[in-house]
Amino acid sequence: MSFATYRFVGIRSVRGWLAPHALDVLAMVLDGEPADGGGVAEIGVHHGKLFIALQLLSPTGPSLAVDVFGAQDLNIDRSGSGDRERFVANVKRWGMPQTLVVREADSTTITRDQLAADLPAGARLFSVDGGHTKEIVHSDLKLAEAACTERGIVIADDVFNGSWPGVAEGTLSYLADGSGLRPFAIAFNKVLLAREPAAQEYYARLLERATPRRRWLVREQEFVSSPVVSIATRPKNMRGLAERSALITKAYQRLS
Repeated sequence: MSFATYRFVGIRSVRGWLAPHALDVLAMVLDGEPADGGGVAEIGVHHGKLFIALQLLSPTGPSLAVDVFGAQDLNIDRSGSGDRERFVANVKRWGMPQTLVVREADSTTITRDQLAADLPAGARLFSVDGGHTKEIVHSDLKLAEAACTERGIVIADDVFNGSWPGVAEGTLSYLADGSGLRPFAIAFNKVLLAREPAAQEYYARLLERATPRRRWLVREQEFVSSPVVSIATRPKNMRGLAERSALITKAYQRLS
C-alpha cells in the first residue's frame, strides 16, 4: 500500500479524528529525509487512522502502537475508546502489519528501557494522542522525547483544542521542564516538535513548501519563544475564496 493511496482512499474507511491535510504537512517535512531514519510510534492509536499513515511514511523500521484498548478503566478522561481488533484489521488492510508491535498498557507505566527494546533505532515519528490530562500529556511527551532520534518528529495532538485544556497545560508544562524538543509547526490540530538543529531546518523547509498552497493560510508565528509555521485552511468567505485563486487575487488587488 502506498502513502498516496491511503491518504486519498484508505483514510476514509478508518474511524477517528484526523484532518487529512495534517498528513500533507508531514509528507512535506519528511520529503528529502532518509527513509531509514528509525521507527514510528503512537500513544493512543484508537483505530489507526494516523498510525497507518506514520507506518507508510516511514516503512523501514518497527512501528509501536500503545493504547489501553479494552482496559477502559485506565482511560480516566474518556478521551478515546480504541478497539484492538479493529485497529489490527485496519493495519492489515491499509498499513504494514509486518512491522507492528503492540503494547496494550497505560503509557505512564512504560519505561525507557521497554521503549528502547521496541524501537532499537529510535523513533523517526512519534505521535502523542493518549490521555488528555496535564500529567499524562507531560509524561507522554517526556517518553516521546526519550525515543526520538536526532531528526525525529514528535506530533502532539489537541494542544489547541478547547475541549481538552489539560493537553495545553501538559504541553506547556513539558516545554517549561527543560525539554529537549521545541515546536516548529502548528497545523490542523497538531503541534510538531523536534530537536535542534532539525527543528530549524524543518521550519524553513515547511515554510517554503507550504506557502505556495493557495488553499492554505500560512503564517510565521511564535509559540513558547520558538518560531513556528502556522497553517490552516483559508476561510470560505469571499476574500478567502478569492485568495485561493492567483488570477482572482491579482484582479482583486488591481480593483482595490
